[in-house]
Amino acid sequence: MKRLFIAVTYAPEPWLQTLTHNLKKGMSKMDQTNWVDDHLYHITIKFLGNIREEKIPHLSRILSQCVHDTPPFSLQLDQLKAFGSTYHPRVLIITAIAHPCMIQIHKNIEEQIQKIGLKPDFGNFVPHLTLARIHALDDKKMFWNAINRYQINDTHIIPVDKITLYESILTKGYQPRYVALEEFPLK
Repeated sequence: MKRLFIAVTYAPEPWLQTLTHNLKKGMSKMDQTNWVDDHLYHITIKFLGNIREEKIPHLSRILSQCVHDTPPFSLQLDQLKAFGSTYHPRVLIITAIAHPCMIQIHKNIEEQIQKIGLKPDFGNFVPHLTLARIHALDDKKMFWNAINRYQINDTHIIPVDKITLYESILTKGYQPRYVALEEFPLK
């Protein structure tokens, strides 16, 4: 079994490093938060979970077909948010405005993976960049104040010319290691 996800790779820019630095300073020192290493940043298209290795070649063919006629496009980073509730945020993210090409790729993947026995998502598709996983917050008010204070006001564009199938290897301390298994260029 391999823990897999599909994403657009994102190389960190100075503004994002400044943002994460400011967010860390603006939160309680007692928070139990694991920040994503900046070299692991990506825009998630689909988290697949644990997949049997014999399904990976089939998945690769599906992903190749899903992007076959898709031209390169750009995503715009949008808002600093958290998945989870106001009282129990679980993941600190930056959302990306869903470009029609990204929506179509996601829709194609959701439809096609069912052919190999994988389940589609039933929630809304939210393309996003994960900044941190939150295990516990000491001061929720301080957390939300930091989110509001450091909200994104400028336009940040991510060019998309490929999607990547990644394996996520969990290590002690909750810091994952991502291994690119295959890239699928847009046409």
